[in-house]
Amino acid sequence: MLERFISQQPAVCATLAAERAWHLMPKDTDIIVMEQVCQLLDPLSKFTDALCSETRVTLSAIKPVLDHITGDVLEENEEEPALTKQMKQAMREDLNNRYTEKAKDVMQMACFIDPRFKNNFLDAPVDDVVDRCVQEGLKLTP
Repeated sequence: MLERFISQQPAVCATLAAERAWHLMPKDTDIIVMEQVCQLLDPLSKFTDALCSETRVTLSAIKPVLDHITGDVLEENEEEPALTKQMKQAMREDLNNRYTEKAKDVMQMACFIDPRFKNNFLDAPVDDVVDRCVQEGLKLTP
């Protein structure tokens, strides 16, 4: 939606000027902020579209996507404006605090069991994850 507004900004400004609605005219700083938000959200929308297009998203796919987003996409660069850095930091903190430790453990076990990921996304040592998987398996046996 912001991309659409930015692309149509000259037409919107012309319409506002014709209607003498100067108080609604976006300022240059507003446009700069919108462009920064669009630039930040563009890679995230690709992940959202990819996961939403799947008919069945497995639990094991969530952790690798989260790790990539928090580690690579939301990584701060020195050349970025302060606003972009603040937005990235807030998004990283939100994603890191979104799941409980129990949910994170379940995601780790799901990644461990899924052969597509080959233990690349484990936060804990492999032996600890194996022990947790064995304990969970033993709970299922009568």
